Amino acid sequence: MLISVLYGTEAMTILKDTFGLENDEIINLTSWAAKLIVRQAINEELK
Repeated sequence: MLISVLYGTEAMTILKDTFGLENDEIINLTSWAAKLIVRQAINEELK
């Protein structure tokens, strides 16, 4: 569910308009965050 927050239009708008990020920066940031979320979920499952 949390990953959907990273890829919604609202996230794109906020990152672009509020923080002034370019499209490639937004893609890099949201991809990085998604990878962290997935990695954490896997780590928790393995415990």
